[in-house]
Amino acid sequence: MRSSVALDYEPMDWSDSMAQTFRLRDLKEKHGERGVGFTEFAQVPNKIIESLTPEILRQCKESVSLGMEQNAIRLAYCQKRAHVFECPNCGQLSKKAASCKNRMCPECAPRNFDILFARFAKIDKLIPAAVRCQLGYGWHVLDFSFRHDGDMPTQSELRLMVKVIRRTVERTVKETRRDLVRAGAGCKLVRNEDGTPKLSADGWPMAIKVKHPGNDPIELKGWQAVEFSAHEGPDNAARKRGIKGAKKKIPTSWKLRFGYELIRVTEFGFDNVNAHFHSAFFGPSLDYGFDEKLLKQSRRLVCWGRLVDIFKEESLKAFGEESYTVFFQKARQGFESVLAHALKYTKKIPSSTPEGLARLEHVLQGTRRVALLGAHYGIPLKSKPRDPICPTPNCGAAVKRVPGLGLVPLSEVADLPDVKDCGYEGQAADFVPSDDCEGVPEGIQARAP
Repeated sequence: MRSSVALDYEPMDWSDSMAQTFRLRDLKEKHGERGVGFTEFAQVPNKIIESLTPEILRQCKESVSLGMEQNAIRLAYCQKRAHVFECPNCGQLSKKAASCKNRMCPECAPRNFDILFARFAKIDKLIPAAVRCQLGYGWHVLDFSFRHDGDMPTQSELRLMVKVIRRTVERTVKETRRDLVRAGAGCKLVRNEDGTPKLSADGWPMAIKVKHPGNDPIELKGWQAVEFSAHEGPDNAARKRGIKGAKKKIPTSWKLRFGYELIRVTEFGFDNVNAHFHSAFFGPSLDYGFDEKLLKQSRRLVCWGRLVDIFKEESLKAFGEESYTVFFQKARQGFESVLAHALKYTKKIPSSTPEGLARLEHVLQGTRRVALLGAHYGIPLKSKPRDPICPTPNCGAAVKRVPGLGLVPLSEVADLPDVKDCGYEGQAADFVPSDDCEGVPEGIQARAP
């Protein structure tokens, strides 16, 4: 038998090991693989309801009135249920409190930021060197603010705003690099024998015109060959037949995309009425100008340029009136700075009443609060959590969840030590944007109701 000195930690004795075995058996018999869960908020035990703060209880009740029962249940149980882990080395049981992950939960907002930062931090590494080295290309702050009349936008209005931003960026980029965009129109990617895209000596994808397949391949400057790995996607045909959530396997494919990226984040100000969007944009410098002195002195933004004109046109088509406030500036501290600038609003819960936060959660349903547009739009991005570490001193082994056991009440495993949480792969340390990334001042688009 190996000694405790060789292991650097005190191994669990036989009696403790048997006690843990019996305890796990009892937990599995009581809670099962699905764990603690309810379908209706009225089923939540009184002791859980009584443990909530008045503000959280009001937010839960408003969520229920809006038809979001599961959101209300998750919020009520936030940090009150736990996952149970077992160490493969020393056998120690440990726990990790489960969060609700609601977008308007004060407890979960910092964790949501960490997950999103780890997910979208990968985008910068996916940009080829050829695209990155083009003159004038780089990461920029790009923010939009819509006119409002003092009311919270509806779900349909929010979707229209997202569409306006997508159209505005697409049109502006295509006008800015019209020569490169036109060169790639109607082109098909040339492949090597192994199926990978054929690149020129400078790193650009090679393509042929579909209507003229006999011509020699051409070099598409400004474009990217984007790989879409095999994954599961929605099966729209099956869903039309009434099969909810149907999915199908999508094989690996390559697509030609023009080289720009946009990470967009939805935010609300002035008690939820001022909808605006913060973005991290990679691409060419767009036609834009603003009065920097006026912005610093009075926080009033006066801007102009083709980017602003297109935003006016698209917002007029969508809403019947122009929105004109855009902020565009090169990210002086690089990619992590502009990404943190855009995502920091997922960590910062808007100032509002509990009922207002519930309504915000409702408005955001059916649309992504954080979304990727551009060259890598549609690629599966996931934030892979690092395995938590055993809390036993000097053990340091990665622990795994106990199989066959779902979420259990935190009160029943309160005596177990907490795992050492290691966050997510690709997660950077907290990054505080400098003043040059402050973006659009809130409220400057208000109009009389």
